[in-house]
Amino acid sequence: MKDRRAKEKPKRIEEVEVTINGKIKKEKKFVYDAAVPTWAFLKCLIPDGGDAYGKLWRDMFWDTLRGSSPASRLVYRNRANGKPCSLSAKFWSGCEKTLAPRKKGKTPVDGISSCIFIGAEERNAEKVPFLG
Repeated sequence: MKDRRAKEKPKRIEEVEVTINGKIKKEKKFVYDAAVPTWAFLKCLIPDGGDAYGKLWRDMFWDTLRGSSPASRLVYRNRANGKPCSLSAKFWSGCEKTLAPRKKGKTPVDGISSCIFIGAEERNAEKVPFLG
């Protein structure tokens, strides 16, 4: 990574030579640890271990669903550091809230975010909720 991250200490700083417009310049590269999904839940389904498939899946997931926003990747950093995932607790508490009304024959609905359902928005730009 060429740029320095705010409030994070780099693991190491490397100087590399870069050719720009025919001139050789030295640049600093900042190296950081990164938490990435290991796709352990899919590995058991691939007979040969599927490392190439795993990399393809991880790159797709990282580049599309969790984009370039560091805030969207916080759940993976938390899990890598042994902390529980905040999204799962919120999701399961929402599921538990639906049990009592279902016993009475009612079908409760609640907002669905894109972390649970790919492509969904809890509310779109026109403030229309996505319920399910």
